[in-house]
Amino acid sequence: MWLLSFLSCGSHGTSQVSLAPPQLQTLFQVDSSTSADTSPVPRPYRVKSFPSNFGRPREDIIPKPKRSRSLPINVEVGRVSDKFSSWLKIATASEVGTDPKRSLTRNKMEALSDLICSRIDDHVENDDPPWLWWTYVKELLKQQNVGAAIEEARKDNPGWKNSTQCLTAFVRDHASQLFTMLVYMKNIKLIDQFCEKGMGDMMFPVKLFEKNRSIESTKGDPPIKLEFGSQLNVRDAKTLFGDWQWQFFVPELRWTPFECPAFDSKCKLPFLEPLLEISRTEFSIVYRAVIHCKYVSVESNGLEIATKLINGEKHPCVAVKLLLPTGLKKEDSESFIKAEYQTLEILRDFDTQHLIKATAFYKMKSGEVEGLYFVFPFAEQGNLRKFWKQTKPSIYENSHMMWVFEQLRGLADAIKTLHHEKEETCRHGDLKPENVLCFKVSGSTAVEDLTSCVLVISDVGLSRIHDKSTQLRSKTKMAAGETVAYAAPEAELFPERATTRRYDIWSLGCLYLEFIIWLLYGAEELERFGEERDRHGEKIGARFYIITSPETLTVDRSRTPVVNPAVTKWIEHIKHDPRCVGTGLGDTAIGLLIALIEKRLLIVTANPDSNDLTSPSDTIVADNQATGVSREHMDANPKLLVVQATELSGASQPAQFTDTGDDERAYAIEVFNKLDKIVQDVRKGTIQWLNRQDGLKKELYKGPESETELTVRRRTGSVSKNPDLDDKWEYVPDHDAAQRLEATLNRLPEQHALSELCGRCCSLSLWSQECSFDDTPKKLAQRSAKCALCRLLSRSLMNRNTLPDDNLHFFRDSSSLKFNNKLLPPIIPLYILPEASETLKSNIQLGFPQLPDPGSPTHIEVLGQWIQDCDQKHQCLHSQDTPFLPTRLIYVGKNVSERARLICKTESLAKETKYLALSHRWGSRPKEGQPDPLEGKIVCTDKENIDRLGHGFDESELPPMYLDAILIARELKVEYLWIDSLCIIQQDEEDWKEESELMEQVFRSAYATLAATCASSPAERFLKTRPERQCVTMKADEALYYLCDAIDDFSGDVEQGELNKRGWVFQERALSRRTIYFAEKQTYWECGKGVRCETLMKTSNSKASFLGDANFPYSMPSYVKGQQIVLFQDLYQRYSKLALTVATDRPVAIRGLEKRLIRVLQTKGKFGIFDIYLRRGLLWQRDQASLKRIDFSSKKEQEAVPSWSWMAYNGEIR
Repeated sequence: MWLLSFLSCGSHGTSQVSLAPPQLQTLFQVDSSTSADTSPVPRPYRVKSFPSNFGRPREDIIPKPKRSRSLPINVEVGRVSDKFSSWLKIATASEVGTDPKRSLTRNKMEALSDLICSRIDDHVENDDPPWLWWTYVKELLKQQNVGAAIEEARKDNPGWKNSTQCLTAFVRDHASQLFTMLVYMKNIKLIDQFCEKGMGDMMFPVKLFEKNRSIESTKGDPPIKLEFGSQLNVRDAKTLFGDWQWQFFVPELRWTPFECPAFDSKCKLPFLEPLLEISRTEFSIVYRAVIHCKYVSVESNGLEIATKLINGEKHPCVAVKLLLPTGLKKEDSESFIKAEYQTLEILRDFDTQHLIKATAFYKMKSGEVEGLYFVFPFAEQGNLRKFWKQTKPSIYENSHMMWVFEQLRGLADAIKTLHHEKEETCRHGDLKPENVLCFKVSGSTAVEDLTSCVLVISDVGLSRIHDKSTQLRSKTKMAAGETVAYAAPEAELFPERATTRRYDIWSLGCLYLEFIIWLLYGAEELERFGEERDRHGEKIGARFYIITSPETLTVDRSRTPVVNPAVTKWIEHIKHDPRCVGTGLGDTAIGLLIALIEKRLLIVTANPDSNDLTSPSDTIVADNQATGVSREHMDANPKLLVVQATELSGASQPAQFTDTGDDERAYAIEVFNKLDKIVQDVRKGTIQWLNRQDGLKKELYKGPESETELTVRRRTGSVSKNPDLDDKWEYVPDHDAAQRLEATLNRLPEQHALSELCGRCCSLSLWSQECSFDDTPKKLAQRSAKCALCRLLSRSLMNRNTLPDDNLHFFRDSSSLKFNNKLLPPIIPLYILPEASETLKSNIQLGFPQLPDPGSPTHIEVLGQWIQDCDQKHQCLHSQDTPFLPTRLIYVGKNVSERARLICKTESLAKETKYLALSHRWGSRPKEGQPDPLEGKIVCTDKENIDRLGHGFDESELPPMYLDAILIARELKVEYLWIDSLCIIQQDEEDWKEESELMEQVFRSAYATLAATCASSPAERFLKTRPERQCVTMKADEALYYLCDAIDDFSGDVEQGELNKRGWVFQERALSRRTIYFAEKQTYWECGKGVRCETLMKTSNSKASFLGDANFPYSMPSYVKGQQIVLFQDLYQRYSKLALTVATDRPVAIRGLEKRLIRVLQTKGKFGIFDIYLRRGLLWQRDQASLKRIDFSSKKEQEAVPSWSWMAYNGEIR
């Protein structure tokens, strides 16, 4: 009988068995990799399981063969399997003298309880979300006789005060979720008390007071308090109201007041799928989510809201934005976030399709951290930058042109609305293509149809609420995170002055110009436009303006901004494009638009209006106005400063605009009116979209010649359309990478204490572009013992052709120190970290004084940023090639918990599966008597071990090089890896022949190639400790800056490195679209847009660019005949100098590259000779005393190489 007593303990409480409640997972989870001295960043995710505690008794005590359930795992057992349950009821009934059949038919509450428990169990069993939405509960109770069940329950609870009718009405109208929870948890006895107090579903969740076993509602004024006394023990109270209430009461997400309380950390949110992170910056993380349609109201505003069909019902997709308080004090962070909240609140009242409207705002607790979230409609079509890359313009279609101009007018209308619509207005502050989203029009069907797409401005995180006076307030600075490329010149020129709303007009002009370039010339030319802007200012990135006068240390009005020469050149080119010039029928719409951009938008002057000037001594704020940071914090975070709006007379009217002169930038109303007039004139037939005269063919137009091409033409007078081919390397700061990695650099500690310097070096202002001094190598060596800078200079000169008494003139150039000749490579680079002052930032680049350890999180982040930047901005992977996968791949999994294995047949994988390829040296066998470091390791696949490798292998069995490759693949979130020695069966001539023919496709189709440049064999790691880099720390303007060894040498580290002396690697580099080189001193990235250094520099040269071209060698037909010959002869000449372990591989190791050349040149060829250049190809010569003939007799499967081919011989040619 003790068994029956124990099993029946769950009917109305389970106090007989007690366990400490387990810790529940919360919506936040701090990344375990966060260091102790770093503020944890909460990362939201949806919990998948119900609380695993001692709650409602379970029915299934025997595990089922299917997946484990998500319901609570309980110690006590009340509900068991069907047969055992029936036996239990009969046994219990016999003991108390009751007819079991009568009991089963009479107890309707028990039947309802079984039904509810079964439905909820099935809900979780079917992998549904671990919470119950109210419509599900309503439907569950709708067809049940709740009144009859309550009537039965009354017989077991004679002390109930309310009638069955009253209780039934309370459950039906106000407490369906509460009733279901109490039934499910076997605590239906409490329903009468809830009814007595009128405490229904709307009052939940509740606070639990364990001491007196009472609860208090979190809603209502005043809140309702309910004491249970002896009816509920502490343990059951904690189970019911401490844990289980969160499964039944899920909040709706809506726009709430900023001061609204935060959700409890145990609270479930109404997401139907795990949150998927889609972007992350220093200031926010954006997730894609699917939310239950009954728990959110997404305003469509004429746009189609993306939805996902789940269980026959459409649920909206949303973007959830978590704001990060990076680098700010708690009170400053809340003020900063409150500014965004107030701006978004204003936007919700605007009647325009072209401004994003926030759907919801909520806060969520996680320990001491309180996360703040905004919810927006999700743009399934991506942003404008993605649109430009993926869409081909159709300039000759009227509907296409109408759509373009209507969208441009819509964007102008959105900015006009922001600036002038209401009393409280704001600026956007970060207008760029990435912040313009593409939504489909509601009811449209075709995604490809441009007319079904609407452009919507998003991300007002940098907007600043301000009234008429705040627009011109002193001390306002650029907000955190504003994008450099689209910044207006006044932000740099007058950082102490207010940022006017016309800042957005400059950014709008930049965006309009890019839109026209895409429209006229396509995505590739648009990308080239950005590169040319970047070349005109090493310290300013790809901005649309430059500063012409010499840069000084203080900001004053003598510095003159002008439009970037590259921008001017492209505007002039467009103005003279025959499609844009006016005809006898009048001007063209594009011609008028480019004139508007040139004359009214991209105007460097946007002075404050004199009648609105206020004192520069206005107070910096905080409190509950639009925002501010403390004066104390200003110097630490100069970009995060906002000021309080001040009431002025007449401020009750919507903000007005003033017409400006031709020398002043326009206001938004003028821009909108002129764009609207262009559209109306086209509709009336007064003007045309563009010139469509019969003489103008629909040919492929291109933008203006690049500066390098023009320079060549002026210097040589040549009509060649290609630059000279040379091996000169020029290293310039990689500002784009530095900007992407600023958050990473900001987390680095200051690297060193101030270095010990001699008196002369202490007096040098090396941070200034104007600094220069003279010295000799001998004197530098003499002072090296006591001066760190002299020691660094002396050491750096050792590899330069200087004599001890040579007088050397040192000077600053860009962010480096050079001597004597500006064309020589830098001798010492200079770096700063993000916390440096604005003075230092304008003179020295951001960078790593000490490079991160290979394989460390910071190192991986650098690699990831390179890949992300190339994915988003380049066309390196864009190809019409048929998707390809190698015959075999190594599955590395997502983390170390997964066992790596060889996939012998990749046909079952998706053709778009990403994989990395490893380029490495095989090394040589150890000499006799020496130990073999690879003994017992799996170095190759052969016929004997291939089956075992297919079942998986331990990482301890692999050589160090392979382990490093697996680590990099996992960290970069690429699950497959190709290593030739493991993916080609060794000592199998048939397999080798088949696989060697696929080398071209293997490397061309790889997501990226990992080049183990610094490893001589698989026994060596390529993520190895680097040589110590000498660094000198100096101070200026109360901030540190660093001078370091110059280690940027792609030619020496990579091109002349040991790995690249291997014959097979030459082809691997040429065929790879993107390669990461792990060299001894640093890591390099190479893609079709050049070489990037881990030191945050970049470089390229014409010959290397040809070989490293992601589309190698498809640029070759654009070269004139003579240059084509020079290119392929140079390739063969370089290849002939490389080593091959097997001499007979000489024609095979370059076959893939040769096939590509033949295909591109549209000719026939073989053995290093092309039909179109037959005579020149046969004129090869030996470049050494003699050449040795290769014996191919042992390679029966290979075609014999004729004697007239250089491939038949060992040795160098020219």
